[in-house]
Amino acid sequence: MAMINPETVSESFVAWLETQNIGVFNTDLYLNQVPDEAPDRCFWVLTSGGAPLQKNRTGEKIQQYFCSVYFRSNKGKEVEKELFKLEQLLNQSGCLQLDGFETIEVEANQYPSDTDFDSEDRRVGMLQANIKIYKKEQ
Repeated sequence: MAMINPETVSESFVAWLETQNIGVFNTDLYLNQVPDEAPDRCFWVLTSGGAPLQKNRTGEKIQQYFCSVYFRSNKGKEVEKELFKLEQLLNQSGCLQLDGFETIEVEANQYPSDTDFDSEDRRVGMLQANIKIYKKEQ
């Protein structure tokens, strides 16, 4: 089931990941929580909050969000390779645009790291995406 009508930066980021064939929402790509029945090979996104970076006198501001992307697999080398491919997508020239937001910058600011094994001996890795959006006051 594809992500439809994303309303938050996290949802829009997950929808972008789908367009890049990283995974399919609620099949092998999840937001905030991985269900028990999820496959061994899957991605999930956790948002680490955000903060305003700049606020103009006219009310506009730049907001920054951090999305941690985790990937797990029974194949240890696959974790490094998949997260490296994602880092390359995030750090390509030009700025990717997230649906519903005026995106200023998206970059991997924490490169892929192998975090360890989970409770079922699957290798788990993570990278962090730094997302900056422009927000007009309403």
